[in-house]
Amino acid sequence: MKNQFTLRCRVCHQPIGNPYISFDRRTQQYSTTMWQGEPRPTITVQQAQEMFQYDSQECRAADELQIVAELKLTTTHPESDRMTPCSRCAAPVDRNLPHVSYGYIEGEMTDCNITNVIDDTELAVLCKKCEEPDDPPIDAAAVVGIEHKERSRA
Repeated sequence: MKNQFTLRCRVCHQPIGNPYISFDRRTQQYSTTMWQGEPRPTITVQQAQEMFQYDSQECRAADELQIVAELKLTTTHPESDRMTPCSRCAAPVDRNLPHVSYGYIEGEMTDCNITNVIDDTELAVLCKKCEEPDDPPIDAAAVVGIEHKERSRA
């Protein structure tokens, strides 16, 4: 007998199918890589923790004000510039260094795995003084042979 579990929306508590929307806390870092001979900004996510799940954009939007209040954010949806103000205290955040980012990922889910990311929206960026980034799990990644995934913003 196959053991099935059901993911439920944080807001309406309905089972989640497609789309699958999650709210994540990430430790990430910007860099520039070459792609087809051109420099391209790249985000390396070093750690990610899924915090909440939603079954629709309506439920996600209904929960955003509470998340903003809980995280004590003064601004949201920062620009993707290398230097950006902290969403809590407005101190400068150098995205080329590891930093904390909170954001939503919308994807298609198959067998409890996100198989296709449709959208990735950043809600907040925090400076080290407001929230220290996690150390990347280098030892664990080395033991099981995991490569860090990189995403490019085009």
